[in-house]
Amino acid sequence: MGVYQQLLRSEILQGRFRNSFENPEPFEPYKITDVNIRLQDVLHTFKNM
Repeated sequence: MGVYQQLLRSEILQGRFRNSFENPEPFEPYKITDVNIRLQDVLHTFKNM
């Protein structure tokens, strides 16, 4: 198969909760907004075949 990559785990985060779950904030139309998302650590081990 050569080099093969596949996303194994991901979670959905609605953009309005990007800063706080208690105080959701909508995006402003036509304004670029930086969004920083902390990814969870997940370790996978695969057997070579």
